[in-house]
Amino acid sequence: MSGKSLKKAIDTKNHYKLRLILLTSNINPSYDNDYCLNQACYNGDIESVNLLISYSNVNVKKENNLPFILAIQSGNIDLVMMLLKYVDPSIPFYNPLYEAAKHSLEIVKILLDHPALLEIYNVKFRNGIPRGPILGIIRATTSELIRSYIINKVLMKYYYFKNCVKNILPSEIINLILEQ
Repeated sequence: MSGKSLKKAIDTKNHYKLRLILLTSNINPSYDNDYCLNQACYNGDIESVNLLISYSNVNVKKENNLPFILAIQSGNIDLVMMLLKYVDPSIPFYNPLYEAAKHSLEIVKILLDHPALLEIYNVKFRNGIPRGPILGIIRATTSELIRSYIINKVLMKYYYFKNCVKNILPSEIINLILEQ
């Protein structure tokens, strides 16, 4: 058996064949720069991801947390929640909330409730106007529902807490952000 047969088992979601290859061959599951793990995450194939993670030389915490980002793109909520425990926020990586905001409100909610990722969404204020990576996410999001959720969950909390603003509406915050 070769690395190609391992790739084919992942691509076709053939869990029986994947298990057989992993148990009976000397093929490294990290073959081809963790292609198998990345592809399984991209496919949202939680069973294949579990099989691959069970091998110690498969690196879930690889640079840029790519498997996690690919799982978000797949939209598989269970897979995202499973991989969340492996995410290392100290590794600089593509913002997962940015990716989630393009795909799923449910995944946005999961990410905004995860304490280890809060630093990524750090909001700073300059002259009463919010700054930080979260603003790019809000601007790039095409879903009004997701945009409103992020603003209510993150920015409103900061405004009320830091600035004691009592009479500002979410729509006014949206306008401030989109005008910048």
